[in-house]
Amino acid sequence: MMEQAIEGSRDLWEGYLVHPFVKGAEEGTLTPKQFETYMVQDSIYLKEYARVFALAMYRAETLREMQLFYDVLSVVINDESFTRVKYLRRYGIDPDRVDEIAPLPENKAYTDFMLEMASRGLAEALMAVLPCMLSYLYIAKEVVKRSPDVLTQSPYGDWLADYASERYAEKCSRWAAFADQLCDGYSRERKEELAGIFRVSSQHEMRFWDMSYAAQ
Repeated sequence: MMEQAIEGSRDLWEGYLVHPFVKGAEEGTLTPKQFETYMVQDSIYLKEYARVFALAMYRAETLREMQLFYDVLSVVINDESFTRVKYLRRYGIDPDRVDEIAPLPENKAYTDFMLEMASRGLAEALMAVLPCMLSYLYIAKEVVKRSPDVLTQSPYGDWLADYASERYAEKCSRWAAFADQLCDGYSRERKEELAGIFRVSSQHEMRFWDMSYAAQ
């Protein structure tokens, strides 16, 4: 299932690697305003992203499924929050006041889509959230491969390091395997439908990069 879903969005994922925001983070040429906008909007996004996992946890049928969703929630709330808070404070933004900032339209459209998919079922929720998780691993690994010094030379290296870590890769592998197991035995039509959800979320990912790079 996951191989089919990723291949169905391969053109978008390849596009992430040459997106000016990603290239700017790699080369250290992003403006502070661009990365600040990204960090603020990403903080808003991840709050809703966590809600999707909480909703999926509620719909889970086994303790193992609940544990897996809880594991991802801990990464979103604890691990990723640490780096975001550091960058927000660098830009003079109180992390506790981010909730007072409105999401930009591209951000809201993305989180609304994920929440709608999560309301439909567990498989739909997974296909909506996995493009974010898995594509960040893909981007970080590819960026580090082509620019080995990026983690120490770019001012955005700490952000990339979170997603290039082996710990993050292991969690992504577990979630991809879980999705494959959940969808095992589905009909071709059902898998195509789910791959379509995965692609829509991948398109939202591209719009998120566009939104952040356009910040003035």
